[in-house]
Amino acid sequence: MAEAEKTFYEQRIPVDAFFVIKTTSPGWVQRQQQGDVSADAELDIWQEPADHEKNLQFEAGPNGKPTEKILCGTLNKLVERLTDDKTHGKDLLFILLFLLFYIYIFLSLFIYIYFCLLFPDLAYVKTFLLTYRSFTTPEILLKKIIERYHVPRPVNAAFDDFERNIKRPIQLRACNVLKQWMEKHYTDFLDGDVLAPWVKQVVHFIRDIIASDDKNLAKQLLNTVEKLVRPSFNFLLLLLDSHPLSFT
Repeated sequence: MAEAEKTFYEQRIPVDAFFVIKTTSPGWVQRQQQGDVSADAELDIWQEPADHEKNLQFEAGPNGKPTEKILCGTLNKLVERLTDDKTHGKDLLFILLFLLFYIYIFLSLFIYIYFCLLFPDLAYVKTFLLTYRSFTTPEILLKKIIERYHVPRPVNAAFDDFERNIKRPIQLRACNVLKQWMEKHYTDFLDGDVLAPWVKQVVHFIRDIIASDDKNLAKQLLNTVEKLVRPSFNFLLLLLDSHPLSFT
């Protein structure tokens, strides 16, 4: 039985191993077998159809109605929920109202409520990063995160409202997932004792795309990359065909 707190690499579990994951924790994904993900990987994430039982399913509650717990879905839908700005906002509003109502009665529970409920989607992010290799690859996941970062503006959307309330939150969530991925699952970026060739795409994404939108955020991500690759720094320079992890 695999341990939830350790990566598959640390437990010496083969990438192509067959396994079943089932839990009642929020956001956990149940995958019963590894299938062909090539078609899903080729479909741009922004061209994925709206939520439907064919591409996203939720666990049923006691009354038979769907809950917010994801049961299974296509790769595009799983990554979409991973960086969803709408569910994050609703969760945060619920938590604030919950705290305001109970803080004057159960002051001793405030710290517990704050840390356990303020970020209810963290369980999903953690679980996704632990299990995604059972149904896709690191290269494809990176591709989907980059696709998700490039948010298309709807025709009738006001520019300022779109930038502030839709595009920016999604981009920040995508960067946060990338940062957690590099920090918590650094072995995914290695090929033996050296960096995987596709890590070059990560660096170019940060330096060429994210830095043009937010230099401070790009610097934080580059610092994470530098920690990731420090043992193989010479190999990184070969990948970049340039010098340090910096930009002007």
